[in-house]
Amino acid sequence: MSQRQVLQGKARGARRPDGLAAGAAGAPGRPAPPCFSSAVFEQYQKARTQFVQMVAELATRPQNIETLQNAGVMSLLRPLLLDVVPTIQQTAALALGRLANYNDDLAEAVVKGDILPQLVYSLAEQNRFYKKAAAFVLRAVGKHSPQLAQAIVDCGALDTLVICLEDFDPGVKEAAAWALGYIGRHNAELSQAVVDAGAVPLLVLCIQEPEIALKRIAASALSDISKHSPELAQTVVDAGAIAHLAQMILNPDSKLKRQVLSALSQIAKHSVDLAEMVVEAEIFPVVLTCLKDKDEYVKKNASTLIREIAKHTPELSQLIVNAGGVAAVIDCIGSCKGNIRLPGIMMLGYVAAHSENLAMAVIISKGVPQLSVCLSEEPEDHIKAAAAWALGQIGRHTPEHARAVAVTNTLPVLLSLYMSTESSEDLQVKSKKAIKNILQKCTYLPALEPFLYDAPPNILKHVVGQFSKVLPHDSKARRLFVTSGGLKKVQEIKAEPGSLLQEYINSINNCYPEEIVSKFFLEVEFIYFCEVHECCLTKRVPMSCSVHPAGLFQKHLESCGKTTSRKVLPSSERKNAFCYSCHYRNGLCVRFSPQVTFYKVNAIFPLKTGVFLVVYWCQGSPALGAARRGLAQPWSNVWCRHLWAWVPEALYPQDGAGSLGARSFIGNTPCDDKFLFLQLTVLEQRLVERPRAHVDRDEDEEDQQ
Repeated sequence: MSQRQVLQGKARGARRPDGLAAGAAGAPGRPAPPCFSSAVFEQYQKARTQFVQMVAELATRPQNIETLQNAGVMSLLRPLLLDVVPTIQQTAALALGRLANYNDDLAEAVVKGDILPQLVYSLAEQNRFYKKAAAFVLRAVGKHSPQLAQAIVDCGALDTLVICLEDFDPGVKEAAAWALGYIGRHNAELSQAVVDAGAVPLLVLCIQEPEIALKRIAASALSDISKHSPELAQTVVDAGAIAHLAQMILNPDSKLKRQVLSALSQIAKHSVDLAEMVVEAEIFPVVLTCLKDKDEYVKKNASTLIREIAKHTPELSQLIVNAGGVAAVIDCIGSCKGNIRLPGIMMLGYVAAHSENLAMAVIISKGVPQLSVCLSEEPEDHIKAAAAWALGQIGRHTPEHARAVAVTNTLPVLLSLYMSTESSEDLQVKSKKAIKNILQKCTYLPALEPFLYDAPPNILKHVVGQFSKVLPHDSKARRLFVTSGGLKKVQEIKAEPGSLLQEYINSINNCYPEEIVSKFFLEVEFIYFCEVHECCLTKRVPMSCSVHPAGLFQKHLESCGKTTSRKVLPSSERKNAFCYSCHYRNGLCVRFSPQVTFYKVNAIFPLKTGVFLVVYWCQGSPALGAARRGLAQPWSNVWCRHLWAWVPEALYPQDGAGSLGARSFIGNTPCDDKFLFLQLTVLEQRLVERPRAHVDRDEDEEDQQ
């Protein structure tokens, strides 16, 4: 090859057999061409950056979380936490935090992937941006459960987070305080671990920093630590937190006021001493202004703080009353809805529970109507239950207190909530207890009378008991009780013989003449003895019942083997009666004559031992038939007078009429088919002594409670 050809080849960039251009390797004395590897690394770094940024962006949308999880994004992000590029480290930590924040499965994946030790190590070494991102991951993991929070404690993160509280950057302090609060909020053990790491004094310093966001998070962390036990709350108090928190009650930032009021509430709730320390910080009447705040959660937390103070002692409640706290809370309840009302409702109940005077202060401040509105309007059962409890605490002291509750028409609402199947168990229990508390003191009879018609037996007992206490001493109430139908309704009540309810009924009946009470016997008790089965059957039927007594036992008689026992007198709707006969144990025979038409059974009145009187309707007018055995004393004049006048001629012996016939009928009654002989049970307590039945033990214990 000539020299010219060689030069031409160099000029054209002739290639060597290995594919490289001649001179590509460089020649001595000549500069090397740019290295291709730098562009590759730059592209790789750019790809990593784009990847973590895209994952962090996708993790902000809940609909992407499951897809990222299924793609195994956690294992892809883990090595990027140790990337040589700080931006990639921070973005990878941010993406992990957003994923772990979404659910506990992803948070648990962070723990199982041994990511926490890397974060803790880097937290102490890296820059402020990485520290904030790493603290965010710890918070996101620790918030889900005590187990995940304990995993953070076990990896030694608390000491590192406490160190971050001393960082110059407010954002790092905020992130560390947030993580510590989320760890400590689960239980007392985790909060104690936070305290043991020395976090409380630094958190108190943080609430004194000028940054509002840092103040919020530090106050929230102190609240989370204080809530578990008096000892932890005392630790916060010993660090001087109360004075600094009290100074921030009037801060214009609503979110900060929420956390400040919450922290003071968590401190005050544990004991009288801690509550008094909070009060001594001069929070009254300043805290009452928060009840008018535009932010509903500020109202709620302020009500909660007042409630936690009021519940301890009458003296603290009186202090709140003197500061105008009761009226302010009532106004707050009226201006909000739902769960925001709940602390205020409970506060009124706590205040009223302490003493008569404090309960009267609630009444004077118009608290009862507001509680009644909550009881009627609120859709949530737990709020209704709280209102019912508070009303019970107000009305349980004296008749005056009970009347103040009763006149608001609250008792029927409480009864409907108690009897409703849709009410929760807690609402039913609290409504029942409130009704009993109020009824046991209520002497305002117009409010009690509707309960005679609607109340179940366990409530009815207390209602009748109150009538039995009031009626003997109030003549006007006695008259109204008759004219309103109350006395009639009392006679309809089915009470076990000898029970407390029966004693109350007897006490009411004793307030009236016998003639008046007798008009309201609305039940008849029939006894029938079947000699075949040797059993005694008893039935109670209303006064207006149109069936003959014998018809009440028709099913039993139809199954009886004896022919005479199966002859059943039909209903009074049948004009012609059939003969019915069955022997009693004492030998008397029950016979219904076909000559007598029975229209409607009215009532039965026992007279004296061995003497019984059946009253029925015969041909449209009252008639009495009587049977007597071993009469020791004459009947009372009133019964004799009725008997002589009303015994119909159909029952007179054929040999006489008028009063002589009636006397003959009573004194010497032949046993034939013309007459009615019926031995009946003794019903009237006043005429015949009966042993007192035992009172149900459970009811006694319930009444004592």
